[in-house]
Amino acid sequence: MRRLVLLLVGLSACTSPVEECVDAAQRDYEGLMAAIAISEANLQRGFAVSRDYVPSSGFTFCSGTRIGTHGFGGGLLACQSARLKTVTTPVPIDLAEEERKLASMQSRLVVARELRDRRMNACYQGVSG
Repeated sequence: MRRLVLLLVGLSACTSPVEECVDAAQRDYEGLMAAIAISEANLQRGFAVSRDYVPSSGFTFCSGTRIGTHGFGGGLLACQSARLKTVTTPVPIDLAEEERKLASMQSRLVVARELRDRRMNACYQGVSG
């Protein structure tokens, strides 16, 4: 099982130079699209959202064996678990400023799309040329 996991991780890291080029070409455009989506959601809600990740611990059941002061045990055990809990907090925003920011991002979208397309074409030209 461990070998399979290592193999899959190794294969997932294999990307061709064209794929790396295309990913890089799309990165700025996708970032702008994500920022626009966040701004639109903020305006629709009327506030922004802050997400913080705080450590949380608790107990869960796990299976296995243990050797302790009371001898050998196995089967279903109580185990401590640690994880991160997402805490969302509403953040007030200036709606007029958020609308200006959104309009600015949307006005840059056409140029960003054209730049992305030119960069992607260059990626594919490098393959065929």
